[in-house]
Amino acid sequence: MIRKLLAPALVIAALAASPSPASAEPPWDGYVDSTTYPIRVHYTNSAGLSKANEALGYAETSWQIQVEQMGFGAPTTEDATGNRIPGLWIFLDPDAQYNHAEPIADNPDTSWTDCTMRVVVQSLTPVSYFETVIYHEMNHALEMSADCGESGYAFENTTVAVTTLIWPDDYVFTDYMLPVFQSYPHHGLDCTFYGDQNRGYYHYGASLFQLFLEDHYGNYDGTLLSAIWEAAKQDGTITVGGWGVSMDVPNNPHLMTAVETALAGPSFDEAFVEFARWRYFVGLRDDGEHFADGSLWAGGELALESEWTMAELPLTTEVPEHLPNEYGTVYLALDLDTIDDEHGVRFAVQGDPGVTWNVDVLLLNPDGTADTQTMTLAADNTGELILEDLVAYDQALFVVSNLGDGTHHPDVPDCTNGASFFYDLEEVATSVPPQITNVDPAELAVGANHHVWINGTGFADGAAVAFDSAGVTVTAVTFVDESTLSVDLTVAADAVAGPVAVTVTNPNTLSHTLPNAVTLVVPVVDTPKDGCGCSTSTRNAPTGLLLWLLLVGLALQRIRRRRVPRR
Repeated sequence: MIRKLLAPALVIAALAASPSPASAEPPWDGYVDSTTYPIRVHYTNSAGLSKANEALGYAETSWQIQVEQMGFGAPTTEDATGNRIPGLWIFLDPDAQYNHAEPIADNPDTSWTDCTMRVVVQSLTPVSYFETVIYHEMNHALEMSADCGESGYAFENTTVAVTTLIWPDDYVFTDYMLPVFQSYPHHGLDCTFYGDQNRGYYHYGASLFQLFLEDHYGNYDGTLLSAIWEAAKQDGTITVGGWGVSMDVPNNPHLMTAVETALAGPSFDEAFVEFARWRYFVGLRDDGEHFADGSLWAGGELALESEWTMAELPLTTEVPEHLPNEYGTVYLALDLDTIDDEHGVRFAVQGDPGVTWNVDVLLLNPDGTADTQTMTLAADNTGELILEDLVAYDQALFVVSNLGDGTHHPDVPDCTNGASFFYDLEEVATSVPPQITNVDPAELAVGANHHVWINGTGFADGAAVAFDSAGVTVTAVTFVDESTLSVDLTVAADAVAGPVAVTVTNPNTLSHTLPNAVTLVVPVVDTPKDGCGCSTSTRNAPTGLLLWLLLVGLALQRIRRRRVPRR
């Protein structure tokens, strides 16, 4: 893989308006042919033979990388008389209006909607930019060999991704294209803003999505990108004219559905949701766990819709200023510096029920990495998350993405209207105090040791137990589970009998007291009567029973006497 830093201080010229309208063959005074690949470079006298040879070298390297390594299909061109010629013709024309790849005509030798094409290069200096232009426009030609009628955004998305894979620190990408895309995250992934001075590079910078696909799902070598274009083909015929091309069939599959086909597993929506998370970790926010070259893209940090502090909460039915287009995302940040162990954050969302939403929370660690929680939304697109144990985090980033209504097509994206959502953001107490339901046994004799079970909810390991009596001493507390505590205690002989309250206090100081939880009782003792040696204890046999036994014994003796025979 080639990696090279381009020279600074360059006025950006239009790299392409792909696909540009066909025109007559550009003027030329001579040409040079490759001996390795089917490439011809035409030049005018003003461009010169030297520049033609230089361009040819770049074109050969580009073919080797993009066709042989990445797997893009080889192009077909045609001459001024309409003869189709396998390969690519490049025209160096300093008098051209801009650099571009242009379709010439439908290619009848194939069944799909490809076209013959040529590349026109106007920018011959500086050398570093000249090389980039050759790579860039050649990739457009390769795209046209797969699907000449693809959506406008798709051409620049892929081409800039390809050139960035080759030159990941190319300042044209890092300083111009990526910052524009990252400045408008609420806009749809497939939006274009031709002629807009502020957003004109938006769809170039949107190549970040295809870089993500290569990085997360592919080998980061361009082969997944070529597979996506292969999957985007449809059989049909194109017509070149006006400011582009038209097809006699719908653009189906389009590049978004082709992404899903090439991934062969995750849906496009799932890939976009994951991208919405990755998108934050660019430039100074690179954490080493997302984009392979993310640290090189300083200046391309993501713009946040709003940034809040805990002191500014609560926020109720808040509406973002920028509503997300389909496949756009809004990012809201909350500084967690003042959060404590006893509190958390409640984030609630109510989204337009006409579209599908995804809501994530990225909890950012001090080292820049993040833990992710995803909100479960009800059928009416309402949901909430209670975020707990936040002391270790620096910031919470709320990521709200509009996944469309299921009818989205990149040929006609709506880049003006966004879907509305409301959100609540408030600090909440997250620690729940314990609750005592009962103590077993509930009667405790004074002057004795006891083992009791305290039952309830919300008990924590390390909980303390106290009895509201000076005569009760707790000697041990064992945490069994959240609903049970095992307690050993001693009740002094002089403890006051009667009901006693019990209190359980968790280590976080939250507690609960149950009044009249136990009763201290004085045990009954045996007391002998004076002078008779008798006992009044109920454990002795009753006097009536003894009398009855005596009478029975006397009767038996009489019966025996009567049965003695006379002599």
